[in-house]
Amino acid sequence: LNCNVMANLLSCPLEEVWVFLSFSESLSLRTTCSVSARWHGPQGVAVPQIDIAQLGRLCGTVRLQLEFSKTLLIDVDRVDFRAVQAGLNFLQTVPALPGITEVRVVGDGGTRYECDWTSLFMKMPRMRRMVVQGKVWTMLPSPVWPQSLVDLSVNSCSLRGAPEVDKFGGARCLSRLDLTGTDCDDMVLQTICEKLPLLRVLVLDRTAVTFRRFCAQLPRDLRVLSLRCLDPVDPALCASLKVGGVRKLLLRGTGSTSAMVDALNTSGALQTLCFLDLSQTMIGDVGVAMTMAAETASAMRTLYLGGIGASAKALPKACAPLEGLFLDKNPRIFLQPNPLSDRGLDQLRVLSLSSCKLRDPGVERMARWLGALPLEKLLLHNNRLTDHGAMTIGWHLGSCPLRVLGLSNNRVGDEGFTKLMETFVCPAQAVSFLDISSNVLTDCALQCLASMVAAGGRLRVVKLDANDLGSDAGAAASAAEFLARSPSVKLQLAGCPLGEKAVQCLASVSNAIFS
Repeated sequence: LNCNVMANLLSCPLEEVWVFLSFSESLSLRTTCSVSARWHGPQGVAVPQIDIAQLGRLCGTVRLQLEFSKTLLIDVDRVDFRAVQAGLNFLQTVPALPGITEVRVVGDGGTRYECDWTSLFMKMPRMRRMVVQGKVWTMLPSPVWPQSLVDLSVNSCSLRGAPEVDKFGGARCLSRLDLTGTDCDDMVLQTICEKLPLLRVLVLDRTAVTFRRFCAQLPRDLRVLSLRCLDPVDPALCASLKVGGVRKLLLRGTGSTSAMVDALNTSGALQTLCFLDLSQTMIGDVGVAMTMAAETASAMRTLYLGGIGASAKALPKACAPLEGLFLDKNPRIFLQPNPLSDRGLDQLRVLSLSSCKLRDPGVERMARWLGALPLEKLLLHNNRLTDHGAMTIGWHLGSCPLRVLGLSNNRVGDEGFTKLMETFVCPAQAVSFLDISSNVLTDCALQCLASMVAAGGRLRVVKLDANDLGSDAGAAASAAEFLARSPSVKLQLAGCPLGEKAVQCLASVSNAIFS
């Protein structure tokens, strides 16, 4: 909106001027809102990058109707005190805000604002999610939350005082609570669980919760519990899991040992878990065996065991019917040839073996077994694969219903890339995401991409970042022509040494992403 144009428009002898400012996603209260104008319309909020005060000075009879759809951002930075207060004052004069579905309140909370927060929230009958980030949580009194609120995130603040915890009492309809990074301990968690009996998802990442002094029960409807990056979680947690119905448990980076897995098994919780993340823990081979065995983890479907230093000896002979297995950063497992075959893992749909030092021989030994799986997602990042490894994948996995293939940080060249394109990128194949970033591709790969991708295919994203691409203007022009006739395909070339002419060619299409 050009204010000079508006000034010329408003200087005309018009009886009444209406200004409509429409936005689609996010609005902010960081702009001054002191307006000497008559406001009109059921919705209103200050918007970024528009000097509403200047518009008000241009014509005192301007009627502003500000329309928006989803998100309201209130940034309570101390520097913008007057602007934020003016914005809050204006919002309190608006009859209703029916379009808002998400509210984000961000800041350090160093300044208290005059605002009837309960009245403000009640003007948003469709608000389903609220995010409070920073110490601003202390600024909010104990509001009455709208019944539509089901998702609340309170991050990076303190919940040690009773007044701060009491604020959850009016949100009994919450189904998801995220307390990542808050100063929250066992006693605070106990009080929160008593106030929110309908919780289904509870995120306690990077808090002070240990479950050593947790005497209450987790909500009976709780299905997802995330405890990532905590101090070692006490095995007393398992008693609470046994009573509840938790199906998804995340313990990544908690320092858990095999004693935790044994406690899960003894309490019976391990038999009911469908999703378990134990990456970057110290469970050892004993813990791996218990979490993968069909006898002790019969309901397990997705298992994250990245970076735990396991060996092939940990793999049980009869594994649970897993559909997703993540064994990243476990090179010791693959010191033996094809250690995952004949383990009952014939239902895998997602397999991640990144940073396992497989090299071409390792992939070649597993190729036939991989080709017989119903794989939809295969991640082999950072495994020192060359053209031979890529061609092996193309030869043996052509019958898999792959949708995502990740081969970044390898040594795949143009020959391997061509084979992958021949096998997976055609209308008959389902591959929609192909990541071959940080390899040794040249401009021939761009020519191959432009000439081999057929119209009507399912390919949507091709990541070729950090490859030696862009010195050949002809190849860039071919890629630009391909992208122009395939608007649904996005080509990522960030970090490629693109020449000036290549940049000019690719800048002509909107679905080429480069820097």
